[in-house]
Amino acid sequence: MGFQHQKVPFHGSQRIVIHQRIKVEEFFNLFLSDNAVNFVKSFHRRCGDKEFKCSSWCPHDKFGHVRDVSFQHPIKIYFGAKFDSCQEAQKFRIYRNSHLVIETSQGISDVPYGDYFRVEVQARPELP
Repeated sequence: MGFQHQKVPFHGSQRIVIHQRIKVEEFFNLFLSDNAVNFVKSFHRRCGDKEFKCSSWCPHDKFGHVRDVSFQHPIKIYFGAKFDSCQEAQKFRIYRNSHLVIETSQGISDVPYGDYFRVEVQARPELP
């Protein structure tokens, strides 16, 4: 396939450039499905994360499917813990015309004021 992980400076995001048009179902199977856990684990390893855990997708009454992800993420400060516990709730739903919506909500717990905010993302990949 025509997938290539580009080396980009890490500024809070990573990206994958797809040089080939794929369908939503293929995208999901390659990057998000239960069978793609090794890809997700590899992504987290490249970010410096450790102790990665990921539950299987399960049906949800209000938002398609959900799963829980947890990992230890390195902290780049000079005092305190070297890693922080991150918990992430992931959701997805596929709408008519193969419109995929992915939502994540991530929290951290081991740094000062880490429980005062959450990072929430809604992604809508535009695929043919």
